[in-house]
Amino acid sequence: MIKKTLPNSLKNFVKKILYKNNNLFSSNSQAREDVMLKYLFRKYIYQSYKGFYIDIGAFDPVKGSNTKIFYDYGWSGINIDANPSSIQKFNKHRKHDININIGISEHESIKPFYYFGSKDGINSFSESFITKNGQKNNVKKILKIETKTLSSILDFYLPSSMIIDFMDIDAEGLDFEVLKSNNWVKYRPKILLVELEARNFDNILNHEISKYLSEKNYEPFYRTF
Repeated sequence: MIKKTLPNSLKNFVKKILYKNNNLFSSNSQAREDVMLKYLFRKYIYQSYKGFYIDIGAFDPVKGSNTKIFYDYGWSGINIDANPSSIQKFNKHRKHDININIGISEHESIKPFYYFGSKDGINSFSESFITKNGQKNNVKKILKIETKTLSSILDFYLPSSMIIDFMDIDAEGLDFEVLKSNNWVKYRPKILLVELEARNFDNILNHEISKYLSEKNYEPFYRTF
């Protein structure tokens, strides 16, 4: 079945992943996003090329991470999370990365951060997001966290002339605000991964984030579930 349905380029990539990892579906991501990224960067990950990523709402250096496999390949990047516990983990396990405990928003401020626990990925700045998901009564505490724009963070931390191979944004309800805080003339990742609340491709294409990114000359390529 694989031979009949996959193009040669993808079949060859599958063989490499199978022989290298002894598991075709080896993944740290929640929905195997890293498997697709490995395919898209297949010309580089088995060579000496050392790529660079930005992970916003990074949460954990291993569990559910879209960047972990690339770190193992020798890539590096910037991991950003408002949860202090998350950045402590990154400082321990990602010593070659730049790990920043801060929030990203359209304007610099001090925002309430709804904290559910060090191991809970739903921690968020968005009260409406946690209310919509029926989690408001489960908040353990509200932290006061500094936020800055994405462009200001990249101005300060991104190494000079560094190309961003991919950017992963999972800001639990504030993904659009993160996107709007970037300088798209100056900082243009080759690939963007953004969480959308959309059930099908029509919803995706008509989503405000998709329309915004279309104006920035990005287009949808792949959807995970």
